[in-house]
Amino acid sequence: MKTILSISIAMLLALVASSCQNDGYIGDIFGTWKVESVSLDGQSAALRFPTTFSFQNSVVEVVALTDDYMGNSQRFGSWERNAESITLNFTHHDDSRPAGTSIYEAPAWLGMSSDTKIQMTCTISGRSMDWTWHSPAGVYNYKLVKAW
Repeated sequence: MKTILSISIAMLLALVASSCQNDGYIGDIFGTWKVESVSLDGQSAALRFPTTFSFQNSVVEVVALTDDYMGNSQRFGSWERNAESITLNFTHHDDSRPAGTSIYEAPAWLGMSSDTKIQMTCTISGRSMDWTWHSPAGVYNYKLVKAW
């Protein structure tokens, strides 16, 4: 009886331990980041809408509050991060939406487009993150702070 109880407890502990494993661990970028400022070629650009980027696994969600009544514009894409860069991809599609349109469209209010993947340098320091993107329109710099 003790053997069966011991084996049962060991199996239960193994199951619990395996359920805590996070195969989608993404480190310090995980969570929601608020866009604090945007500049284009060193000149401050007006931030049209309060915007957040939320990262989980390989998915990024971009949300902009578009009016005083909590209306929002929501976009989804994927992302990859290397040592000093981040690439955002808003070229996805589904059965009813062509690539880079609707909810898969890049956040145009931040100067981004769905034409290609957006590769930027990325620096994270504590609860702040800086992106620099050499776009066709010029050099964008985005400053983000961790919301949670």
